[in-house]
Amino acid sequence: MSCVDVSEFMSRQYSINYAINQEIRQNICTQLDSANSKQCTTIENMYYCIGLGNPGKEYEQTPHNIGLSLLKEFHKENEHYFGEIKEEQQFKRHVSAGKMCEQGITLIFPDTFMNTSGVCVSDLQHEDAEKLVVLYDDIDLPFGEVRISFDRGDGGHNGIKSIEKSLDTRKFIRLRIGVSPTDWFGNPRKPKGRDAVSNYLTKKKLSKKYAMQTPEILQRVEDAIICLAKEGCAKAMNKIN
Repeated sequence: MSCVDVSEFMSRQYSINYAINQEIRQNICTQLDSANSKQCTTIENMYYCIGLGNPGKEYEQTPHNIGLSLLKEFHKENEHYFGEIKEEQQFKRHVSAGKMCEQGITLIFPDTFMNTSGVCVSDLQHEDAEKLVVLYDDIDLPFGEVRISFDRGDGGHNGIKSIEKSLDTRKFIRLRIGVSPTDWFGNPRKPKGRDAVSNYLTKKKLSKKYAMQTPEILQRVEDAIICLAKEGCAKAMNKIN
C-alpha cells in the first residue's frame, strides 16, 4: 500500500471512529432537554471553556490556533445543547452558554490576539477560576496528544501568561493540545530555535498529515470536556492523561 493509500485509509478510519464515538456521547446525554439546556446562564458551578487563538484568516489552520479551532468545532458538533453565539464587545469575545450532561458550560471565543487573551475572562470572579478550562496549543507535546493539567506554569505560552495575569492566579484548568511535529514513530520533533518555533506555530498551515487527524483530536477534546463537567478535574486528569 502506498503512502497516499495509507493516508486516505487513516483519514477514513478517523472519520468512522469519530462518528461512532459521537453517537456514544449523544446516548450518554440523552437525558438532557435541549430546550432547557439553552437557558442556563444562571446555573451555579458553571464551567467556562475558552479556546485560544489569533484573529484573522492568516492564522486560520495554524498550529497556534488549534485551541480556538477545536472549540468552534466542539460547538458546531453540539450546538443543540447551546444557545446562540452572542458578541460581548466589552470583553472582546463571543460566547455561547448551554448545558451538557446536567452541567452548565459557557464557551468563550476570543476576538483579541493571543497575548491579550486575559481580557476575555477578566469578568470571572476569583472563585470561578478553578472552573475555567483553557484549550491551547502545546509545542512540547506530540501532535494530537491531549492532556489535562491544573495550577501549573505557563510554559512560555503568551495566552496562558495573559490569563494568569488577568485572574491573578494559576489555579485554572488547562486542556493542552499537542502540536509538535512527529516522526514516523510518533516521537515529537520540536523545531529548533525560537524563530523556527514561532514560524511553525503562526506562519505555516497544518499539513495534510496533521489536518486529517482533526476528527480524532476533536473526539479527545470532547471526551475531556464532558469528563471534566461530569466528574471534575481530578478524576478527569486520571482518565484522560
